[in-house]
Amino acid sequence: MKRSLAHTLFRTRAARVLFPVALVLLCAALSAATDAAERRNALRLDFSFNAITTQSRRTEEILKNLPHPVRAVALFTPGREDAALTGLLERFAAITDKFTWTSDNLVRNPLLAQTLSS
Repeated sequence: MKRSLAHTLFRTRAARVLFPVALVLLCAALSAATDAAERRNALRLDFSFNAITTQSRRTEEILKNLPHPVRAVALFTPGREDAALTGLLERFAAITDKFTWTSDNLVRNPLLAQTLSS
């Protein structure tokens, strides 16, 4: 009588515990790798109402030919972050290394807006 591979693999208690743990770890690693690739290359599709985070070829040209590094600061009130603006800034940052951005909290640092404008 032939024994199946599954029967042989799950014969011991340790194998029955380690196999699901290894499977979960593999799935977590795959998910983390795809998330990192998506962030680095801005692979997320734009399903917004008016395609606000989609860039034209002209925008990509301008970003690739930036003469100096550009740092953008997005000012948000906690809980009122703009997902479309965040997506757009992430896409800009993925196109070139000369464009970086950070977000800051207006409630925690109210004088930041005045500092940036002067």
